[in-house]
Amino acid sequence: MQQKSLLPHSILFSECNESWRMLRTLCRAEMFSSNALEAHTRLREEKIDQLLEFLHKKDGQVINARDIVFTTLFNTLSCIVFGKDFLDLEKENENFVGVKRSIPMIVEYVSRVKDVGSFFPVFQRFDLQGIRKGGMKHIQEMFDFWRDTTEERKELFVAGTNTTTSLVWAMAEIVKNQDVMKTIEEEMKREIGSNKIKVSQLSKLPYLQACVKESLRLHPPVPFLLPRLAVEICEVTNYTIPKNAQIFVNVWAIGRDPNVWDDPLLFKPERFLGSDLDFKGQDFELLPFGSGRRICPSLPLGSKSMEFIIASLVHEFDWVLPDNEDPSQLDMEERFQITLGREKPLKLIFKQKQGSAEV
Repeated sequence: MQQKSLLPHSILFSECNESWRMLRTLCRAEMFSSNALEAHTRLREEKIDQLLEFLHKKDGQVINARDIVFTTLFNTLSCIVFGKDFLDLEKENENFVGVKRSIPMIVEYVSRVKDVGSFFPVFQRFDLQGIRKGGMKHIQEMFDFWRDTTEERKELFVAGTNTTTSLVWAMAEIVKNQDVMKTIEEEMKREIGSNKIKVSQLSKLPYLQACVKESLRLHPPVPFLLPRLAVEICEVTNYTIPKNAQIFVNVWAIGRDPNVWDDPLLFKPERFLGSDLDFKGQDFELLPFGSGRRICPSLPLGSKSMEFIIASLVHEFDWVLPDNEDPSQLDMEERFQITLGREKPLKLIFKQKQGSAEV
């Protein structure tokens, strides 16, 4: 696959070898384990404080949700992986513009699953569609400002930023469904009060957690899981799967299957209340992060980051669409790439709630 050529050390695309096992162990034991997340709690809270402070200064101004989410998540990961921030919410410096431009282009090149070489191995070394050449150009642009960092850390870091797409979709669903927004606010008022929210309090917010699950059901980070390889011939129902066949799992379709879900196209977080169904890879109905050995290594951090950012923004601000747009008419058209993004950017005005104190 051309993706392997673009990302030779990638935890996502590399073969199950010693390097891959080392990266998985690093993620599982050192970066995204329960102990690691606990150790990073204060850091994550600091990044949210910076986000809230920025939005208080921008009270009443139109904000591109993806920009603030991307910067907050990017800096959280950069502090975990590199020990410092790379981007600044206050200004679009050269680094921000370069990274912001390059990551979507990397996604575009990597996401060309109709690459000839992926389906006809004899052509893999020729780069007939220019995917390798084009993708490498943008990868080089992105990494120019951290040349001393190892390739393994770079690619692990890029993979971890996909939470941005999922978080923006969750925010769009919440602002579109004002009854959901009201229920989140009521839950937070009841469980948190007017106090500043902490990471440790997220477990008190089951409805908010259900909103994250419901958003991931409708809008998984990727429409297709990373392709699997059949190591031997096998039978699945009435189909014969040949050895070495590439297998794609359409999680987008599973999440909208009427044979699995009631009212599958409606955003109904309450379907998860009182349910043991989770996205940790054990329930086939809900696999937004994959399953098994190839499950997304940053799942623990990504899901908790979604909960924490949404909770903090709802707690502090009223979310308003520009030009008095009716929230129920918000455009929810999707853009299919390797990540399942929005066709149109989500732009919001964050107005400070009465009674909330500035950070």
